[in-house]
Amino acid sequence: MTDMILRTTFFVAAVGSLLLGATHCRPADKPVYANDAEVRFFGSVMYNSAGCASCHGVLFDGHGSDTAELSARGIVTPGFRDAEIPPARTPNDFFKTITVGSERLPSHAFQSYTDRGRWAMAYFLYAMTKQPVGAAAAERNAALAAAASETRTAYAASRRWEMGYKPIGERPASPDLQSMLGAANPVDQGSAGAVDQARRDSAAQLADHPAAEVYARNCSGCHGAFGEGRGAAQRFGLYSCKADGRLCGAYLSTADLRSAPGAASLASFRGAHADSNALHVSGMDSWTEDEWNDLYSYVRGLTGRE
Repeated sequence: MTDMILRTTFFVAAVGSLLLGATHCRPADKPVYANDAEVRFFGSVMYNSAGCASCHGVLFDGHGSDTAELSARGIVTPGFRDAEIPPARTPNDFFKTITVGSERLPSHAFQSYTDRGRWAMAYFLYAMTKQPVGAAAAERNAALAAAASETRTAYAASRRWEMGYKPIGERPASPDLQSMLGAANPVDQGSAGAVDQARRDSAAQLADHPAAEVYARNCSGCHGAFGEGRGAAQRFGLYSCKADGRLCGAYLSTADLRSAPGAASLASFRGAHADSNALHVSGMDSWTEDEWNDLYSYVRGLTGRE
């Protein structure tokens, strides 16, 4: 019954957010990192839309549908309701984790969400934790004051908190458009063709391959779970498209890896992914030779390339 009530609450919250409209989601009279009841309500909506319950639970207790799988990988999913956390831990710590993820779970970085949305989630979850008393309360108040100062300083310099990411002007330039066109099929193919049984069988046989999880985490979003390609265009990077220097997005769709030129050899495979900044794949530029070889081996086995 409790589970049903919480699910209903999330549904009502989502509908409420739509009814509140721009005034609710983008209030013009308070900073992006503001914290009040309305912001925390928005955080509950974001918790639901981001799929947080699958790991952290609909009861916010750290027991979601995916918790067992993560536990088998040695990843602990914390609960928040009445959780005791160190007095020095602040909403800033929650915001940073939501923003950049962790070394073992980089997919936890919700970079596609606005700073306002991530702050809302951080404040919502932090508000459920147990409040300290006595000397611990004084330590908590000092930590909150320091965190507030850190936040104001960060947003005084930029409208987004970069969190270690280089400002746009300091990032390496994306490859020119022609080089990206050579690495992927620019034609909108519509929906990707149906994956045949042979491809599915190959994926099942390769389930324990050392690169299977790497592919699922880093590659399947663009190339498909079975290497079948995606008809819908993905934003691969930016290129100079205006006389005044403004940048436009390069949207490219990916071909079936069985026939894609970029997968013809290990060298071309690596070359097609040389600029991880343009391809939005975190950490790819630090992969070892063995990791690249494993991934290429997996792709060859998955697609049946000769």
